[in-house]
Amino acid sequence: NFDFVTILEKFIAEHPDFSYQGARAVLAVTGYDGLFGYRTNPEVRENQGSEYYAQQLSGAQKVVDALKAAGYDLACYSYEHVSYGDSAVELIQGDLGLWEEQVVPILGVVDILVYPYGDDLYDSMTTTYEGDKFDTLYNAGFRIFVGMDNMSNSAQVTNSYFRQTRRWVTGAKMTYASENFTDLFNPAAVLNNQRGEVPVDE
Repeated sequence: NFDFVTILEKFIAEHPDFSYQGARAVLAVTGYDGLFGYRTNPEVRENQGSEYYAQQLSGAQKVVDALKAAGYDLACYSYEHVSYGDSAVELIQGDLGLWEEQVVPILGVVDILVYPYGDDLYDSMTTTYEGDKFDTLYNAGFRIFVGMDNMSNSAQVTNSYFRQTRRWVTGAKMTYASENFTDLFNPAAVLNNQRGEVPVDE
């Protein structure tokens, strides 16, 4: 149990009440470096050959199928890990074109977009989505949009989409900004000093 999924599965097996109705996590992925450790980008076929490339696609597909079967939801984190909030609509369209071409055939169509860097289209959760950027994302099939706010939880529900914030939970955040989490849990009880000092920058 050396990564998030296997650690979570072990914990749920020991504490089934932790998982409401068997719910698992939302895993948001990019595509620029392949999927789940497999090199699924077309240039790999050019450099390594068709047989190797087919093995990579098959391996990634097995992981995706297993995650879905276990109850995990998969989401888009953009293709290139770019800030959609700060990007021109043309860049977003190009990024989503690569997502559709290289990721969707393996992952399937997803309706959840988790904004890289937490950069929502709008800073305010009271502003309703509209305009070319939103139209591009909506036409790509996204209906759930997840930004980031390290101090609070917010949501916006309309007839067209659901939008929410999330908190960025890392060792550095729990160490240097513990006030972000004290309404949810005690960060000091989570941090493990045996793992060494937490770096200031990530």
